[in-house]
Amino acid sequence: LGMLAMLTGNTTDAEHLLKESLRRSLSLDYVRTAVSSALYLGKLYIQLQDGTQAIDILRPTVAQAQRGVGWDALPTAQLLLADALELQGGANDMDESAALRTSAEKLRADNAVSRSRAAEDARQLAARVLG
Repeated sequence: LGMLAMLTGNTTDAEHLLKESLRRSLSLDYVRTAVSSALYLGKLYIQLQDGTQAIDILRPTVAQAQRGVGWDALPTAQLLLADALELQGGANDMDESAALRTSAEKLRADNAVSRSRAAEDARQLAARVLG
């Protein structure tokens, strides 16, 4: 619901609902839901030009995403955190932002290679089984 509220421009409800979703997900250790809620909450704060809030939400989200969320959450979290740091604009923030962007690009490239290999392995296995 928080994501829908955000997409419809209702930032007050979006913030409340996403915070509640994040709180509940963390208390239950639902990593995927926690990361998803935090990513949208971070996006919302970036849209609202609130870099401090975005950073406070996204720093722990990067750590949560490293726990192995099944989609490309880690590079997404890193790029959003980089955006939030750039919004703050300090020299250290800019250096950290650049490092996060480099890491995210490397992860995405590595993921693409792994997916290509997995797809080829699946094709070869299917050919052996069916052939």
